[in-house]
Amino acid sequence: MKKLKKLLKRRTMLSILKKVRDVAATQNCGAVVSACGRAVSAVLSSKPEKVEAINASKLRTFKKCDDFYTFALYVDKPRDGTYYVVYLPRTLKIWRTREHDEAESLRDQLNSLKLLVNILEKISSKLFEAELEQLRDSVIKNPKFNDIHHAAACNFPKVIVALCKNRPSMVNEVSLDGYYPLHIAVKNDAKEAVQVLLNLGAHTTEQDCHFRNAVHYGAENNIEILKLLAGAEDFWDAVDVIDKDGLSPLCLAIRSAKAKCVEFLLDADCSTGPFPGGSLAVMVAVAVSSPDLPKIVDLLLIRAPQFLVEEIDGSSTILHEKLEVKLLYHILGDLGDVININVRNNLGQTPLYCAIARNDLSQSFTFLTHNADVNIADYDGNTPLHVSSKDGNVTLVKLLLCFGASVQLKNSRGETALVVGRSNTEIMECLKLFAYPPSTIRPVLGNVLSDLMQERAIEERDRMTPEQRQRLVNVISFDGGGIRGLVLLQILMHIEKLLGHSVMKHFQWLCGTSTGAVIALGLTKGYSLKHCQSLYLRMKDELFGGRRPYSEKVIEGILCENFGEKTTMAQLTSKKVIVTASCVRRNPPQLKLFRNYTLPVSKAENEALGFDDPCENLIWKCARYSSAAPMFFTPKDNFVDGGLISNNPTLDLMSDIHTYNAACMKAEKETVHIGCIVSLGTGQAPPEELGSMRWNFGLPGGFAEGVSMFEDLISLKNLLVEQVTVSNGPCVTRARSWAHDQSIPFFRFSPPLASHVELDENRNEVIVGLLWDTEVKMIKDAVNKLQTELQDELDELSSILWHQITTILIRLKS
Repeated sequence: MKKLKKLLKRRTMLSILKKVRDVAATQNCGAVVSACGRAVSAVLSSKPEKVEAINASKLRTFKKCDDFYTFALYVDKPRDGTYYVVYLPRTLKIWRTREHDEAESLRDQLNSLKLLVNILEKISSKLFEAELEQLRDSVIKNPKFNDIHHAAACNFPKVIVALCKNRPSMVNEVSLDGYYPLHIAVKNDAKEAVQVLLNLGAHTTEQDCHFRNAVHYGAENNIEILKLLAGAEDFWDAVDVIDKDGLSPLCLAIRSAKAKCVEFLLDADCSTGPFPGGSLAVMVAVAVSSPDLPKIVDLLLIRAPQFLVEEIDGSSTILHEKLEVKLLYHILGDLGDVININVRNNLGQTPLYCAIARNDLSQSFTFLTHNADVNIADYDGNTPLHVSSKDGNVTLVKLLLCFGASVQLKNSRGETALVVGRSNTEIMECLKLFAYPPSTIRPVLGNVLSDLMQERAIEERDRMTPEQRQRLVNVISFDGGGIRGLVLLQILMHIEKLLGHSVMKHFQWLCGTSTGAVIALGLTKGYSLKHCQSLYLRMKDELFGGRRPYSEKVIEGILCENFGEKTTMAQLTSKKVIVTASCVRRNPPQLKLFRNYTLPVSKAENEALGFDDPCENLIWKCARYSSAAPMFFTPKDNFVDGGLISNNPTLDLMSDIHTYNAACMKAEKETVHIGCIVSLGTGQAPPEELGSMRWNFGLPGGFAEGVSMFEDLISLKNLLVEQVTVSNGPCVTRARSWAHDQSIPFFRFSPPLASHVELDENRNEVIVGLLWDTEVKMIKDAVNKLQTELQDELDELSSILWHQITTILIRLKS
């Protein structure tokens, strides 16, 4: 029978082939898949699982192996032949196999079900072959069932009625392996069979060999069937029964991630524990992966508000367990006020510590972006950095260092991470960079004219009076770059770490393109850098999956959730912000700027100059317009990614401030003066050698020339795309020159990357490398530590604050 069960699974062979393809070496992958494909084709071609008529003349050539006249056994050859199980009344081939014992066993079991087969043939003659096939499969899977159990498993309600007509007690008859007909029907989603069995008096309270009743199986299976069971008189006696594993129906509904079943049981006032088999938190932790898990958590919190903070086995909480990332985002983001992210287990380990110990990069990322303390040690003094260094996990070491892990902390044996990780050369290089940063300034070989102008601009600012400085505004620009927006955030976090307080309090005017637009809007709304970072990692996990273009429903849902469905640009009042987009209503595309402010002139003049009423622009839509990168997302309202025209929006920011000042002068209002300009890029990929290209796109003279022409065409396409979206080079030079001409200090940060990172990259290992490249660049450039004077008097006037931020930026660029 085991071999028969294996044969039933032949249809899954193709999925197995895909796994074979994944593990096969590149050079032999094709051969492996091809050979397996031929083998599977040979097996499937005969379709042995299908019940079908067999030619009578062909059957006469077979040898009959028994004296049965309902289900009989035949063989086509005396030796090494193929055995056939045949339903003689209709000459139907039921099964074909080369194993005599298997064929004989199936024949005997089918013959023991003659009553069921006769009823089936009378009730549904036209569907008899298909239903007989169902019955055969049930017999193979469940050899200890009798007629009523197979009828329940196959959802034959009329057969059930007929069987119970003469033996009503059959409705609650237990099978040899301890299952009741109602249990079987519920497990198999046999809705009609469930209804009939209940009408005939089946008990929902009967417990099987696992001490489970029908409600247990309904709770982990189907809400519609669960509602049918609720109509039974004894349902309320079954709803809180504990099975052999100490679990109630609610526990099984949670573990199976059936949100509707959980809601139904809670509405039925079922018990929420504690249960012998584990708490609600345990059930959530071991639940199957499902998008419904956050909803289940919300439902449970209504009835059991403290379940998330309850201890599991008296030692840890749900956060110490391995959880699905989406659920973890929900718990830490939406429910962060009811749970302590740094809670310790009985060994003093935090959830972050446990994730690092499991080498769980995804979960570690999530904890860190939700402000988990990276330096909390266990009761032996080991920090997460000690653990990852000892385990030799370079990626986790880099991640922890990027989030501020201390290399100097010692465990109870007096060992730092440098000591426990000394056997791994790569890890030691990472740790030493943070333990012993460069102590001398290396000369930067830049443009001597730009350096001169930068010094003079700073000197002019230093000569300003406090009153003059008070009128200055600092401006910051964010490039586009998809997931590389994490580079922008990492740069700001590094500067913020040097400052010792929020970096954004020093900037009054922001501008962003694409990913930079989302960050600019988030920071203007008041989100912290960590919140923005968490948002990006969530988008990485939820958005960048499947094929391009990605789901607009998902990205719009995330943007609405973070910025509000009806919140307008006018409601952003803490700073001035600009978002770029490209209007593709006509060719050539036009640059469109969405702002949270207007000019101090008439409405007609604002409209003529392209200044919309910010009350009419929703924040989430502006973010969607700016980030609609062609090929990655569909256009929205005829707008696509601002990077198509202005991937580095620094010049557009400066130009807009110039326009604002011109309007102020016209209206005889006070103008603004720029204190400094900070331009942040999403990193510079290493240059790519294109080789020699002819770029001759006429008719090819042969196959080789055609291939070469095609390669040239691809290279030209890539070159044009890079040039259109360029954010470094001449555009930076132009912005710097304009700034210096106005005696404005200009700072540009866009770290070199070790490799090219796609806009929709979602591999955690690559993302860690992105953050690491950024942090290393900032450390090597910022060779002097923050002066003590910059840590004092944080509440002084904005003139002093401007001096602080300028000093930090100068040191980073020195």
